[in-house]
Amino acid sequence: MQGSEQEVREWWLVAPELGERLSAAGLPVLQFGELRMWGRFHSGGELADDPDLRGAIGAAQSAATSPSVRAPQRRARPGRGNLASAARPSRAA
Repeated sequence: MQGSEQEVREWWLVAPELGERLSAAGLPVLQFGELRMWGRFHSGGELADDPDLRGAIGAAQSAATSPSVRAPQRRARPGRGNLASAARPSRAA
């Protein structure tokens, strides 16, 4: 619905500088001491494709106030991914 509040679908821990940029772009950012949590409106897609995140980073980069900031990347979780590519200790015969 147009004009209604958007619902936060995910919360992400972000770096302080990125939290400031997201907050300046009008996005929900909560601060707990030194931690910043960004409320993401989109769910299920890659962070690099999030329009709000791209807009906040792009606006900051075009202002050229500081070095570029990349979107947070998902980290591989233990036990997931291609086992063939995982490093395995060698065994002596």
